[in-house]
Amino acid sequence: VATLVGKSLGEKDIDKASEVGKTASTLGILWGIFVGIIFVVVPLPLLYAFTTDQTVIALGIPVMIFMALNQPGLNYMIVMGGALRGAGDTYKLMIYTMVRLWGLFVPLSYLFILTLNQGVAGLWQAEIISILATAFIIFKRFHSKEWALLNLS
Repeated sequence: VATLVGKSLGEKDIDKASEVGKTASTLGILWGIFVGIIFVVVPLPLLYAFTTDQTVIALGIPVMIFMALNQPGLNYMIVMGGALRGAGDTYKLMIYTMVRLWGLFVPLSYLFILTLNQGVAGLWQAEIISILATAFIIFKRFHSKEWALLNLS
């Protein structure tokens, strides 16, 4: 998506660049839903591909559910991050990523894991919340089309 958005902007076609981003993000979300369904429906074969340790398997099954919930938002964030990079909007994206990690994920991980004693589930809750918040911010940035004006001169 970075290449296609960059190419469209090079052609001075903001609408095409926007459409590329929207189409790619929709496909990313759909792929995330598909993968998430696989994680929920057949977690055991996936876990057995990495280990036969029953303790790890038992801990892994609930994690697979969190991973399933995480996929659509993560895919959206990755795809739209690529769209913004393709438009040259790398500075804003770097700020969003830093805020996600250090402003949301790390403090929420501390809260959920240590304060609320939720263990691995707390880590995934922090991940999902930080990704959804960042995906929303990236959504707002992309739909503002301010990124399209950065290199059009």
